[in-house]
Amino acid sequence: VTLLVDAGRAVFLQRYQAFIASLKSEDLALLYFAGHGMQVGGENYLFPIDANVDSEADAKTRLVPLNALLADLSRVSRTRIVILDAC
Repeated sequence: VTLLVDAGRAVFLQRYQAFIASLKSEDLALLYFAGHGMQVGGENYLFPIDANVDSEADAKTRLVPLNALLADLSRVSRTRIVILDAC
């Protein structure tokens, strides 16, 4: 279990990559995210606690792209559950 509470972007991404590295293909991977999210240009993003977004360009560099997280999960684990509690 990897628990993050109120993580900034750098810590979120670092710990997520460590989580991904720990998975084996036969593992069940569960990702639960509760927080804010938004869609920009058809791409969904999750807000880390330190995100300050004033423009669309900011969203692409300061938020966490959901599709990238899902692609990483799909690459390493055959069974995945993703729960998003994001407004």
